[in-house]
Amino acid sequence: MSNFTIYPAIDLRGGNCVRLYKGDYAQETIYDSKPLELAAQWQSLGAEFLHVVDLDGAKEARPVNLNIVTEIIAKTNLKVQYGGGIRNYETAISILNAGVHRIILGSSVLKNPEFVKRILSEQADRVIIGMDCRKGRIAVEGWLVDSDVTAITLAEELKKHGLIRVNYTDIERDGTLEGPNFAETEEFARATGLSTIASGGVSGIADVERLRAVGSPVDGVIIGKALYSGRIKAEDLFAVNS
Repeated sequence: MSNFTIYPAIDLRGGNCVRLYKGDYAQETIYDSKPLELAAQWQSLGAEFLHVVDLDGAKEARPVNLNIVTEIIAKTNLKVQYGGGIRNYETAISILNAGVHRIILGSSVLKNPEFVKRILSEQADRVIIGMDCRKGRIAVEGWLVDSDVTAITLAEELKKHGLIRVNYTDIERDGTLEGPNFAETEEFARATGLSTIASGGVSGIADVERLRAVGSPVDGVIIGKALYSGRIKAEDLFAVNS
């Protein structure tokens, strides 16, 4: 449990830090207009990692807010994992070369599987597959489209190509502050044996502790709205692992 990692989240849209309700672009709340300052504040309180989703990129199928991410990398010591619009090999490599610690791939897993298999075979430890799910099935295109592929089936296929780490999100919980889907997250992690980062719905420190208590292979949690809304204080959150 000592390797449990907390990932504060910044979702970027129009250059702002926002949160969506259940992945709905029409239900957006802007929380901060200065992502760099927020990231630096979290680092000062003990954060080591930062989870960044480029919501504009996810819709436009290309990175849009990468300039903000590279500025955060240049001006902090945070290890940044970044996703949203990474749909081909050349883009993935350029982002990794720009200093991003890990890339997060979602829609491309179904739309460009050969690219995903290639990047996994070469850079498995720097790739996270975003298993963004409704009722256990993968959603793509910025969560706008549901597929008929189950997360477990997809994970088992990608393990053959080197997959190590997954971000498992229950979209129905994301941005709701109703608590994560503990059962589904643990079921996925146990079934696949993959390093699993939980996200979606975290409402307080108790949720973080409960996920941490599950143990391997659930070894991290992504937290966004609970931080922005004050349900969790950053200094308390990062003290969990101290």
